[in-house]
Amino acid sequence: MMVREAKDLTEASRMFAEMYSSPECPLSEAEAASRLERMQTGPWRVTEACIDDQVAGFALWTDLVEYIFVRSFAIDQNVRTGGLGARFLTALRTDVWGEGREVRLEVAPGGPSGFWNRLGFTAMTTGMWLSDEVPA
Repeated sequence: MMVREAKDLTEASRMFAEMYSSPECPLSEAEAASRLERMQTGPWRVTEACIDDQVAGFALWTDLVEYIFVRSFAIDQNVRTGGLGARFLTALRTDVWGEGREVRLEVAPGGPSGFWNRLGFTAMTTGMWLSDEVPA
């Protein structure tokens, strides 16, 4: 597996749209691409996991000095299994962020908390917010 900064957001946008779209709040790939592009102009980075030069996953993250915050992490549904998500996280920690960095993320209710628990993450808090908009 190779990890690299995303230059072409096509595959990351597709996975981002799949992850955050719902019947109540659809998200097109074009809208997802627009969001990712805007986020990349700020402190957010999109890093891809590639196998045989094909994008297999992506992580949207930022370095908050005290820790790395992962906003989104996805493995393409067509290549899930076999520990690819764990290998991608390991590659991020060793090749991109540097070993020993604390990593934090939020998991939505009903999200893949079991996946993150298997990788050694533990619950810290219950995040809550109040907003007039549907979260993305």
